[in-house]
Amino acid sequence: MEGSRLMHRVILQLRNPVHALPSYRNFLWEEENGLPDHTVRAPEKAWEQWRDVNFDVEIIKWREQVVYWMDHFTGMGDRLVISYERLVDPKMGPVETTRIANFLGRTEGVEIVPSSSILPCIWDKVVNYHRVDIDVNISDKERKLTTGSNGEPLIKRRVNYISPDDPAHPGKSLRKGNMNYRFTNPQLKRIIYILNELRGRYLGDYTLVIILSGYIDEVNALS
Repeated sequence: MEGSRLMHRVILQLRNPVHALPSYRNFLWEEENGLPDHTVRAPEKAWEQWRDVNFDVEIIKWREQVVYWMDHFTGMGDRLVISYERLVDPKMGPVETTRIANFLGRTEGVEIVPSSSILPCIWDKVVNYHRVDIDVNISDKERKLTTGSNGEPLIKRRVNYISPDDPAHPGKSLRKGNMNYRFTNPQLKRIIYILNELRGRYLGDYTLVIILSGYIDEVNALS
């Protein structure tokens, strides 16, 4: 946190607490058992034991993270708020990646790739790598369908569609094991309260409000 005094701009990435906390528990479980990262999920009993001991502390940490970075970088040009959920979404992912690139491009000394490369190269390779299968048999002439605003060719891609319910979808964790992680009703109510409080506190940040509203809807559906 102290290092933020040396920063001029920040990207704040959020993830719904109902997913972020179990994911953190999985990470701890792998650490505790000497397992490689992103390989297994903690057993349901181990999750429940950890949850009931640590929930109050962890949800406050989640809230404080948002408050700290929002309060210390108050200018809209000084911060970018993104969400993990949008970043891995097939429709919103490339849009979110473009927002990140544009934000970084406004930083002195930072050069970004052409916008036409963000979708076919960066997002597909880094985030959506399970879904993309470029047909190498397409000729160069067929690939270059048209040009973008910068005059560069737009690339034709043939991809294999993967359902969001498929474990291979980029939105799905590669960890193996039980995914039945539940919160108690009082814990869900606590999460909703914190999300509502943050939304009300930062009503001026449209993107944050939209993200938190989506989280609230999802948590409400679980309670």
